[in-house]
Amino acid sequence: MKCFWAYSNHPHNVKNDVIDAINQINNSGLISIKPWETMDIEGNFIIDEILKEINACDVFVCELSNLNNNVLYELGYAIAKKKKIRIFINQNLKSVKEEFKSFSLLTSIGYVDYVNSSQMLNSLYKLGNDNEMDILSSIISGISVSNYSNLLYMKSFQDTSSSISLTRAIDELKLKLVVDDPKEVSAQTLDWYVTNLIACNGYVAHLQSTKYNDVKVHNAKVSLISGIALGLNIPMLMLV
Repeated sequence: MKCFWAYSNHPHNVKNDVIDAINQINNSGLISIKPWETMDIEGNFIIDEILKEINACDVFVCELSNLNNNVLYELGYAIAKKKKIRIFINQNLKSVKEEFKSFSLLTSIGYVDYVNSSQMLNSLYKLGNDNEMDILSSIISGISVSNYSNLLYMKSFQDTSSSISLTRAIDELKLKLVVDDPKEVSAQTLDWYVTNLIACNGYVAHLQSTKYNDVKVHNAKVSLISGIALGLNIPMLMLV
């Protein structure tokens, strides 16, 4: 079984746990796991090479304790490509529990809580006996698409001048819109996003500058859904 493991370089203790688990499981010969840092990029765009590795893997594994935007984007892509998913979160780290309570999209996916590499290993060794349906197929099997749109627009959560200008420009196009406005609904479900992505012809998402308060959960949500849009081959524009 071939796995790709995405993770952030920070915090270092989390990265060390990941590397330790990868080395041990690769040495066992039961599962082959490729971490993103071992990839031979040779001048290519790193995201292009990462997406190739995700396309080629059986299982996408990630460590998401810090809600890293890049890892979430890759997770969304893996979901859209119907890969089996294994998510690790260390809730003993400061503020992780609070952030994941706010980031409700991951609770519907499910994750493994851990404190050391041994607990990661125990979960990964069970992958071969894991016969559950992939996340995308599970969602699609329970939805019926009847309301098609030209554009799914994910607004920023702050009414900045750029957000107001962008919304005005989109409104002037007179398209059939579905708008995810976090000021109206703080958190839609993953099923809602997948349903509206499947039913749209285009996707626009507005990430916020990190200078704003409470931006982390918003950008995490946009990163995950944008990865799904990419994996579903929907024409998309991400703005910040």
